[in-house]
Amino acid sequence: MLEFETKVLWISLALLLLFIIVYTVILRKFKQSKIEKTLFINVHPLDQNPVSGIATLYIETYTPIEVEISIFPTDMSSVTVIEKKTLKKGANIIKIDSTKFENGFYFYQVITPNQKSKKIMEIRNV
Repeated sequence: MLEFETKVLWISLALLLLFIIVYTVILRKFKQSKIEKTLFINVHPLDQNPVSGIATLYIETYTPIEVEISIFPTDMSSVTVIEKKTLKKGANIIKIDSTKFENGFYFYQVITPNQKSKKIMEIRNV
């Protein structure tokens, strides 16, 4: 009977060791895969919030990239595309004319082939 328990113990230890080895290999593999910054953009907050008149949206890119910038109300009833173009590498400034919209809360969204960034703003025109 003691011999059977010893075999079960050795098999359990071998399985545990195998699990630890596989787990370590998987962790190393995930650690090696890094996100390429060149595929993404950085959307900075608006220069003013609440917005009145013309607002400036600052977008930073690492390579030239195709973007679509849109504004829509928080109830998502209608979407207005502000810009759809290729941004150059580096700093890009997009002007948003808030007088085309009623006062209230809106989302502004920047979409690229690899990313979607959505932020909220308040339009308060006098």
